[in-house]
Amino acid sequence: MSCKCASVKSQTVSQLVDANPRFVDFLSEKQLVIVENLKDVELFHIQSYLIEGSDNEYSNKSMLVKTLSKKEVSTLLNYIIKDKNYNWKESNSTGFNPSLQFVLKDSYEQFLILYSESSQELGIIDLEGQKTLKVNQDLLNYLTNLSL
Repeated sequence: MSCKCASVKSQTVSQLVDANPRFVDFLSEKQLVIVENLKDVELFHIQSYLIEGSDNEYSNKSMLVKTLSKKEVSTLLNYIIKDKNYNWKESNSTGFNPSLQFVLKDSYEQFLILYSESSQELGIIDLEGQKTLKVNQDLLNYLTNLSL
């Protein structure tokens, strides 16, 4: 059986998925299919700006930074999929205010992964809703370097 999966530090996406059941269970079936058939990942910075005509009302604006290379996608997946990169005991979101957005796309569909630097949480979002997880130090360091 051949796999058209992206290689991630000598592991295919399928191997990462098999080795990290908690994160896989966290994803919906549709999100997992997108990850396994990934075609494109775009990185955006999310910036808050004052709404014109107001003194204290803000909105968020997504600014495209780049489309990730195959190597960058492999590195991202290596961090995102690994169970050890999350604090599974803390499940309550504390002021989720995203600063980074990843748009993961296959040929037909997409979903978003958002990172909140202030709450150190990763959010998985699609049309069915949002779920968040606290990140551990390795993933935190990786995402902090991406936001620079």
